[in-house]
Amino acid sequence: MEGWNIPKPDLVVEILSPSTKPRDERLKRNLYERVGVSEYWLVDPDQDVVTIYRRGGAGFLPPIRFEKDGVVTTPLLPDFELPLARLLA
Repeated sequence: MEGWNIPKPDLVVEILSPSTKPRDERLKRNLYERVGVSEYWLVDPDQDVVTIYRRGGAGFLPPIRFEKDGVVTTPLLPDFELPLARLLA
């Protein structure tokens, strides 16, 4: 893909499953960080949590973990609010 001018997404959301969890948490996170994705969300329906990596400078900041009773917001969508109880029901 070198030389291709493919736009990067600002936001990537992954729904974790037992078979893909290790790949999503490490390999894909590193890839998205390297190509400049602004936010990477990992939705874990088995644990009822959403882990969000947000860009800070050249890489992702330490992750933010939202529990089922939390409300996710993002600076990418200023009026967006997602009650996790609805998502993880």
